[in-house]
Amino acid sequence: PTRRSSDLIEFIRNIRLKHGSQLLKNKSMSIAEVAYECGFSNPKYFATCFKEDFGVTPKEYQKSC
Repeated sequence: PTRRSSDLIEFIRNIRLKHGSQLLKNKSMSIAEVAYECGFSNPKYFATCFKEDFGVTPKEYQKSC
């Protein structure tokens, strides 16, 4: 992929992760439900990306809210 398409992919991923962080505040949703709701097809990949961006796992983030 070109640099420009990589930037776009990263931008979209960041929007999905920010949306996920908002959904995690609703403690009635599981991590997997949040991942799927944000457009990730793999909850483990969602967790990996989330930790990369936020410095904590989705579970840790959800507990701290």
